[in-house]
Amino acid sequence: MIMRSGCQCAGNYRNIPVIPRNQPYAIVLDENASILNPAPGEKQRFCYQLTFNPQQPGAFVPLEYVVIGLGNDVTAEEFDLLTVHINGVNQPVSWGTNALIVPMDARTGCSGLRLNFPLNNATDSMTICFGFKRTFTLGNVDVCFFGSNQASASVVIGPVAAEQEGNCPTTSYQEVDVCVPVTIAPYANVGEATVTCCGAPTITEGTASCAGTAGGTCSFTVSQRVCVAVPVTFGANASAGDYRVNCGTPGEGDCVNCTAAPAQANATVRTAGCGCNRNAAYGNTRIQDVIGRETADKNW
Repeated sequence: MIMRSGCQCAGNYRNIPVIPRNQPYAIVLDENASILNPAPGEKQRFCYQLTFNPQQPGAFVPLEYVVIGLGNDVTAEEFDLLTVHINGVNQPVSWGTNALIVPMDARTGCSGLRLNFPLNNATDSMTICFGFKRTFTLGNVDVCFFGSNQASASVVIGPVAAEQEGNCPTTSYQEVDVCVPVTIAPYANVGEATVTCCGAPTITEGTASCAGTAGGTCSFTVSQRVCVAVPVTFGANASAGDYRVNCGTPGEGDCVNCTAAPAQANATVRTAGCGCNRNAAYGNTRIQDVIGRETADKNW
């Protein structure tokens, strides 16, 4: 394992939603507009695209509001940014009116950021972006929808808990040579023949013998050089193994004058020149298995 520090790398966040057919809405993380792992000087930002589920043609359910799950200690004062666009048009956001932090929404059973922005047509779409003054760890959060007296839910990547001071984050990378054999199988398809008459027909009185070979055929050969372009995409998933703990000497008071762990024999420390994916820890995370649940509430 090769360790590095001071390396800022752009990441490719894997975002593959799974939407059941009975789910009236679809919400996905907008990777390009989001900043999940902010670099020094950046602030964390989450952006989502919310649309009517195209797998339910003719069964549109108007949306009244949406609740996006957040960490338990998030307040309105934590937000550095909150914007809502419907069909590309910026909507005025008013805390306490159309934007609220709810500990438990009575109709959906969800807690988090409630946005009272309706979608009234099947072609409507909503873009939601929000950022924070501090950085949160990433995880699966519930997203609940309410409309036409129906509640449903989904799951996306979002903020789950504030990063605690005193943590010791580290980023690692592994150089891997990847090789894949590619076989090209050329083919030729013969299209429908086109017949063109060359001049006027010759008409002979009576029965005359025709020149040529009875039942014969004519053959010719066509050759063509072709260039075949084959796109190949390489990637990788990362997974963590079992962690191990080596207990040192306990003591009283704060952590002061602590010593670094001894370097492993096969470890090489690098501080620059690495090629890596800053989001590698989430490379195998999928926006997974949307929960198509309906919540019955006694207050309906």
